[in-house]
Amino acid sequence: MAFVLSLLPILLILILMAGFNLSAEKAGLIGYLACVTVSVVFFGVTMPILTYGHLKGLWFAVDVLLIIWASYLFYLVLEEAGIIAILEERLPQVAPSKGMQAYALGWIFASFLQGVGGFGVPVAVIAPILMKLGFEPLQAILIPSVGHGWGVTFGSLGSSFRALLAISGHPIYPLNIITAGMLAVSCVLSGWICLLLVDGWREFRRLFAQVTISGMVMGGFMMLGVWLGVWNLGTFLGALAGLIWFIFLVRFFYNHQRLDLETVKELGVAFSGFGVLIGTIFVVNLVPSLNTLFHQVEFSLMIPALETAPTRLNIPPHSIPSGRAAQVFILSHPGIVLFYAILLLVLWFSLQGRLRAHSLAQVGKKMVKRLVPTTIGIWAMVTMSILMEMSGMTDTIAHGLSVGFAPVYPLISLVIGGIGAFMTGSNTNSNVLFASLQMQTARLLGYPTALILAAQTAAASIASTLAPAKIIVGTSTSGLKGREGLILRRLFPIVVIQILLLAGIAYLILWIERING
Repeated sequence: MAFVLSLLPILLILILMAGFNLSAEKAGLIGYLACVTVSVVFFGVTMPILTYGHLKGLWFAVDVLLIIWASYLFYLVLEEAGIIAILEERLPQVAPSKGMQAYALGWIFASFLQGVGGFGVPVAVIAPILMKLGFEPLQAILIPSVGHGWGVTFGSLGSSFRALLAISGHPIYPLNIITAGMLAVSCVLSGWICLLLVDGWREFRRLFAQVTISGMVMGGFMMLGVWLGVWNLGTFLGALAGLIWFIFLVRFFYNHQRLDLETVKELGVAFSGFGVLIGTIFVVNLVPSLNTLFHQVEFSLMIPALETAPTRLNIPPHSIPSGRAAQVFILSHPGIVLFYAILLLVLWFSLQGRLRAHSLAQVGKKMVKRLVPTTIGIWAMVTMSILMEMSGMTDTIAHGLSVGFAPVYPLISLVIGGIGAFMTGSNTNSNVLFASLQMQTARLLGYPTALILAAQTAAASIASTLAPAKIIVGTSTSGLKGREGLILRRLFPIVVIQILLLAGIAYLILWIERING
């Protein structure tokens, strides 16, 4: 009974969005209200837990929203500066078919942005560009969503994998290699799916060899970076290798005669905006003196020791230890770093005469109009996930899955990781929630801990693209506001296929380990 009640808010959101086409904001608010009701009535949540849960939810929501606001503002500045128009006009000359455009932008470049960016940035930036190139809005969201999912664990400068190591305390080897291997194979599958999303089997057959080789290049260089110890740059190195390989293909095999000087110049101006973003992120994170300076200002929320009250289901009290929650270095927060990049971008394009004062006023109006509903939806989703964690509902789900399906636990570990990412919208948060539980269960059931933890974070990487919180980010820039249920329905079977592939890899590794004794 407790297991079913714990799943109720998640199932409610899925049913309302996928079955009744309810917007993410409305479904999120209903799921949040259901979570509050279930947690108070059946899980013994007290007023202090509700109070601190809402404070923590608000704190985490702002953490996410800073990135959403900044990523959308970044896109609007590019649009006002005429950069989107340049890409719309010139990219077809470099990649004349839709398959090539999806291949280059929706997969390789989206992965590149994931390597240096964060929550939802690839979809928010790439989707409107694909729409300008003639893609349907649904295609424009699905392609970069699928395209970047493989790179989340070792993207964003390795924040998700860092959380996995910190929470589990597991040695980095062979966990790093197993995780990289799983995601390298997923990279190739992501490229194939992106082609299928363009025009079915026609583009898939035409570009199969090129995409397969590109996926092997990207996955191979990601694995090389992880093996060499620079796993925090794994996705970045893989996607950079993919970009270089794509340029090589275009230059020597596809339409290289059409790359006239004017096209190269215009594209150089356009991609200089992305260069400012990437350069800013690297300077803030990798220059030691600046990194130290930006980590001086820290905000956190202190949570006292709390415990749930006795319940009518006779559930043991759930203890919440005291401690610091949601520690944020505000000056080096990914969203704030994006704002730094935007200020530099405004200066850069203003010097070129591409931005005027009235342009910035237009940007502000568009920001307010689009992001108010998004803000409400994100707050509801994030607060719901925090309350589920603090009430013990999250642990109940994980324990129920692990105990009830012990013989197939490698598959269940993938499901747990995926559920965590769906709930929180974050690979990192899924690892924080479930890394310890996954490792303890693996030891109890006799499974290799490195394999189970790799399955946890690899599945969370893929399934994070399915999270309503991330889908909202994509719809905020693509004109599909209120159609999140449609996107969820289309993404769900794709994510299931990708996780089944990961399950196949996990069982293959398990079989090899058992043969070798």
